Amino acid sequence: ERDRDAPVLEHYGHNENPVCATDGNSYNNPCLVREASCMKQEQIDVKHLGRCPGKKAALGKLISSF
Repeated sequence: ERDRDAPVLEHYGHNENPVCATDGNSYNNPCLVREASCMKQEQIDVKHLGRCPGKKAALGKLISSF
């Protein structure tokens, strides 16, 4: 049985609504920004709509700069 106080992470990678986040990475949608913030245990917010300049996002995942 699941602990009711534990956070529940779901996969939100199916919606394509690209955003640029305050960590400098592009995400396929705002839900993935929240998921990354939770996973990294740091504050990450949507900076603006659309991909970050020079960055691309893979399906459901972020891609760091190369």
